[in-house]
Amino acid sequence: MSWLSDVVNGQDVSDRREASESGATERHHPDAEAPWVAATRNWALGGGPQKPYPSHIRSFDQPAMRNSVPIVRASLWTESVLHVLAHVEAPGLAPSCYNPTWIAWAAARLGPAEARLLRDDVDVIARAASTHKVLARAQALAWVFDSPAQAQSAVDYTLDELGPEHVDNERSLAIARAAGPVAEVLRAAAETECSLLADLDDGWGDAVSSIGEALNAIVEVAPALAMCEVAIARPLGLRGRVLGSSILVGCPAIGCPNAEHAAWQAAHEATVGEVVRRGPAPFHVVERNAVALLCSRARGAGLGNAVARWMERFDLRALGPIPGVDDLAD
Repeated sequence: MSWLSDVVNGQDVSDRREASESGATERHHPDAEAPWVAATRNWALGGGPQKPYPSHIRSFDQPAMRNSVPIVRASLWTESVLHVLAHVEAPGLAPSCYNPTWIAWAAARLGPAEARLLRDDVDVIARAASTHKVLARAQALAWVFDSPAQAQSAVDYTLDELGPEHVDNERSLAIARAAGPVAEVLRAAAETECSLLADLDDGWGDAVSSIGEALNAIVEVAPALAMCEVAIARPLGLRGRVLGSSILVGCPAIGCPNAEHAAWQAAHEATVGEVVRRGPAPFHVVERNAVALLCSRARGAGLGNAVARWMERFDLRALGPIPGVDDLAD
């Protein structure tokens, strides 16, 4: 569902494929070779002292609809980061973005990941981002840049070397840095895949208008939505992500059941942010209280069946019993 609560609000703050015989490396970069990338993979796995260098990420390109909740398509950079993460299996980790539906959808159009450098990068990320916090923090890369062009302009700098003039969101940069070297591997992989994703303009359908209508129908049960912008990111599927006032949800027909589900996911993400702002708490407590608060408000608004349809698609057992929320509701 959501990701690490302290990360949500920013409080915590050659060859990329190695030739087995020769050890030679090559940088799969749109324009030129960058020898730091092999060192990035090695450093991410604790294999060397070198500091690696960078690549790409997110932004909201399209104008928002005239709804009470602004909604847009996520940028190519945001989708590139989430596309890579959708291939990373992370069993048992709540921040996982693993999405077999997206993997199959993308493979039918781009070819299998195994045929590209993506497979190697995904393997490294899966091994290096093996804890809840590291995987959650790395996802902040989706907000660091506002476009592939901005990311490309910063290609000669590591995350540690980037300044405010290089990025769109300084808060997300601080979080991504905290993920450590795996964030640089994710960055490089997203850059490599970005040019391929640029040609994938299908799958959207009427997602912006349909999710917008669904959001307007439930905004009263998640008042924090009124202060947020919602962006649709096709690789997310059932899931959602939030950073500050920016919410990402999946796209109907690509792993997300329908517009109603996406709207409730956005409502949940907004409510997570609301709960976190009340004070720090462990991830499972924030999630549990956010689910309980949203459900309580939904029942009060006569939307109990609708929120139940959304909830039944998730295994919430790890959160423990969902409490009554009379003491939490406004």
